[in-house]
Amino acid sequence: MKQAKANKATKSKIKQAASVASRAGRRTTPRQRVAPAVSKQRITIALDVDVVEEFQRRAAVPGALPYQTQMNAALREYVFGGQAKQSLTTFLQDEQFLQEIAKRVKQLTAAEA
Repeated sequence: MKQAKANKATKSKIKQAASVASRAGRRTTPRQRVAPAVSKQRITIALDVDVVEEFQRRAAVPGALPYQTQMNAALREYVFGGQAKQSLTTFLQDEQFLQEIAKRVKQLTAAEA
């Protein structure tokens, strides 16, 4: 009985892999494995509560990236050094940046008048 269930589950997985591959335009044989399309690895990690809450607070802003994505970007910047690419979302969350833009727009508008 257990063997029959295992065979059925294996066949189901093979069919699913073949279906994914055919949608991606690849040919497969029933035994061929399909590589995942995502290059990320799921992990379990314990972080300080205040760190997680800060990233969640940032993510709660309308239009912000999910907090996990922001954490990944912060880790990437730390690990690989240098200036990480700042997304438009980062700039739109920076109050000082927005004030400077508003100030500049006001100057340009006044100069045109």
